[in-house]
Amino acid sequence: MPTHDIIQSFYRMSEPLTPIQKAAVDAIHDEIKDLVSTLAHLFSENIITTITKIIGETIRLVQGYNVANTVLTGSDKKRVVVEVIRLAIQDCIQDKYEQTRILAVFDEIADTTINVMINVSHGLQELKKEEEKTRKMMEDAQAKTEHVKVEIVEKMEIITSACGACIIA
Repeated sequence: MPTHDIIQSFYRMSEPLTPIQKAAVDAIHDEIKDLVSTLAHLFSENIITTITKIIGETIRLVQGYNVANTVLTGSDKKRVVVEVIRLAIQDCIQDKYEQTRILAVFDEIADTTINVMINVSHGLQELKKEEEKTRKMMEDAQAKTEHVKVEIVEKMEIITSACGACIIA
């Protein structure tokens, strides 16, 4: 990440939370704190994987969250994810050295990890839309095929009746 982006990202994160962001952090804090507490033993085994799991779960929680019927913006969601995880790590990891180490790694990978997960999520949403369009087109084609089959059968019955009338006459 270019230095300019890092400075801008740090500046944004050092600004106070907006009331909407704070409400979202408060709403999911306990759940993320429980998650961090549950996974805390894994930090010593693979810190990056553990942080990535926590980020993914937090994004999932924040994704559909709204405050007083106000949907969070993308930047609000990102800020909430970062803040609630930082708070949960500070609450759950009592050893200050370990806490500092985990937060340093988190700060290093959080922005990129969140962006990648969001991009993947958007890609999956687009695939779902395309899948739905394809399914709808297939259903329409099947319905048209059934309609054509009915028309063919009706016309064959008319022809058969007409042929039968011709033979009798």
